[in-house]
Amino acid sequence: MVEFDKSIIGKEYELGTYEVTKEEIINFSKVHKEVNPAFYDDNAAAQLGYDDIIAPPGFFNQILLPEGYPEIRIEHGRIELFAGQELEQKRPLRPGDVITVKSKIADVFEKTGRSGKLVFVVREATYSDSDGEVVAIIRSTMLQGDVDELESKE
Repeated sequence: MVEFDKSIIGKEYELGTYEVTKEEIINFSKVHKEVNPAFYDDNAAAQLGYDDIIAPPGFFNQILLPEGYPEIRIEHGRIELFAGQELEQKRPLRPGDVITVKSKIADVFEKTGRSGKLVFVVREATYSDSDGEVVAIIRSTMLQGDVDELESKE
């Protein structure tokens, strides 16, 4: 197994807070060509039981915060690639929501495949509203490997 400081796994870091605005939801929805009228129209959202428009699930990915993810400092290979993301949404974001985001390294594991040994780092971000209710959990996986290994096996 690749060596790194294992005490970082599970340690939670607060990344900051973010206030969701109606204008941002509408702009995000237009740019991403969202078709659900509840992302633009108060009446359509009201028919779904909401008192205002709601944000599409992809809106979570555009939330930028002042603090970055904690460094894990794994030295394996020369490249790092995005390997996937999983969204567990508890409820849609709404205008006026003040979201606090906490992040942790949830897992580090390695696999050996056609391209050799790869190391996967799973980061988990928890989005909570001002009442402390979890709104969403996003798990993002990055992989680290060596370019020579990946190229020689193709």
